[in-house]
Amino acid sequence: MRCKKSLFIIIVLIFTTILLNRASAQIAFSSYLLPAGNTLRPLLTAHTKIPNNFFNNNDIENNIDKQIRNYVNHKNIGFFSFRGNPEAKDGVTFEMLKMMRILNGLGADIYCLTGETNMPGFVKGETFKPMHFKGKIEQDFHFDADVFGYTSMFEAGKGIHGTGNLSDHSMACLMALKDVIKKKVTSYIIENNISIVIAQNIVYPGNLSFSLALIEALEDIEREGKHKVDVVFFHNHDYWQERLDRGVPNGTGYTYKIDSVNLKALFDELKQGLKKGIVFNINTFQEQYVPAEHGNYIILTPNVMPFEADSPSKISITERNRFRREFGIPDNAAVFIVPSRIVKRKNLLRAVDVAFEVQEQEHIPAYIMLTHPAGDEGYNDLKELKEYAKIKNINLIDVSEKITEDTGFTLETAYKISDMVIYPSEWEGYGNVFPEAFYHGNIIVAKAYPVFKKDIAPTGVHYIEIKDVIGKDTTTEIAELLKDNKKREEIIKRNYRIGKKAFSYLTLKENLLDGFQRNDQLRRVNNRAAKSALAIPTYLSSGVKSISSSAKKNAALQQAIKAAA
Repeated sequence: MRCKKSLFIIIVLIFTTILLNRASAQIAFSSYLLPAGNTLRPLLTAHTKIPNNFFNNNDIENNIDKQIRNYVNHKNIGFFSFRGNPEAKDGVTFEMLKMMRILNGLGADIYCLTGETNMPGFVKGETFKPMHFKGKIEQDFHFDADVFGYTSMFEAGKGIHGTGNLSDHSMACLMALKDVIKKKVTSYIIENNISIVIAQNIVYPGNLSFSLALIEALEDIEREGKHKVDVVFFHNHDYWQERLDRGVPNGTGYTYKIDSVNLKALFDELKQGLKKGIVFNINTFQEQYVPAEHGNYIILTPNVMPFEADSPSKISITERNRFRREFGIPDNAAVFIVPSRIVKRKNLLRAVDVAFEVQEQEHIPAYIMLTHPAGDEGYNDLKELKEYAKIKNINLIDVSEKITEDTGFTLETAYKISDMVIYPSEWEGYGNVFPEAFYHGNIIVAKAYPVFKKDIAPTGVHYIEIKDVIGKDTTTEIAELLKDNKKREEIIKRNYRIGKKAFSYLTLKENLLDGFQRNDQLRRVNNRAAKSALAIPTYLSSGVKSISSSAKKNAALQQAIKAAA
């Protein structure tokens, strides 16, 4: 009897300890699932593997908030990117802004230096046009048209896949622009007392001058010791291997051979530059692009949305009908929203095919709503899309210029007045449309591109697949969900629950905390190696430095540099 009584007391004490330390127990459980040496966190983060109701999510989040606040409270955080304009509706800006809101809410002051800036009031934003991936600066520097034209780095096969090296003049211009940007980035960090740097898309062919400038600025600041940057995060949404338009599909995206020797040296230098900080990748394939020895400092970070409620919010029937009438959409029509920029890889002609088949086979009038602007890669794709929709007799509604603060018509409104999302993209670094669709309560019709199949589909989300041939089975499923509200709501709620587990702000907070903790480890490693001399960047050791110096003596180039600065 005494033995049984003792056993009962021990059991009570164990459960009491668990109840009093739920948040601590969660962290310990997460640590067990994710040992420190892991190179990648799974998309279904640790807390999603714990049985429902075992821990209180509020306690978990409060504990994570407290730990992050210890790192960022009263600190100045500097974000650096090509673009920081939410009205451009690019995924990089959206994800950067979400990170800004979280860190600001936990006590940090947010600074932002980008090539195009239009941030909310809590961000102390500044525009420096040479950092943008396109613009007048390229024309001023007279970059070779076949290498750095207006849509330059997005045109594979022009320079990137050309034979031999970049011309001396193009390389000189790239380096001169790098020097201009480096001077600005360095002064911005020091003058604003920025101790945490978060850079977007550093290994990306959008603006090599900016990427090189940031890496060099961080190296110079560290070497000179006049200012201390404690934390460096590289939030990489895209790598150059993924973003060029030509290459050999390898099942994971695209792999490329660079024939230009000195351009390859630049990308190699940037790749090594990632070792200066913690790398946040948005898909599992990207691990291969980071130096292998830096594997312990890679964190897999999906696109997220603020899944806080138990189900998506709804727009009233009155409001929905008002907006649809405003754009001339009949009550019996199906509206398919296409929430993506109009560029070639988005494969938007396929969206017209889907709408056409639904209209033809199911006899449902179909409208396509475009919400994002064209222009990043020219306007030919938009022209082609409009012509194709006209041939297929599909109504195309472009509301991209109407989604502004002044009109009150937001991207969220566009999602909610639509019946389904069509997302036929051939390749995405992640695909922020998926968490957006789940968050706003939409069914999604999509192409199963490589990253989706590997990183998103395993979460169990429901979607309708766009296949090579859009058959009767696909259109029937679409029509069924357009008509069957009960089944539709079941899918929407299920996808929302999955989104809350896998793509929430809590997931991003977990990753940020992980980043700060791994940064502590990285600093200790780097401090031990600090006595060794810094290596000369490979692109400078190849003779480019002298080219850059001589180019600066050119009067036209010098004038362009002054104008840029």
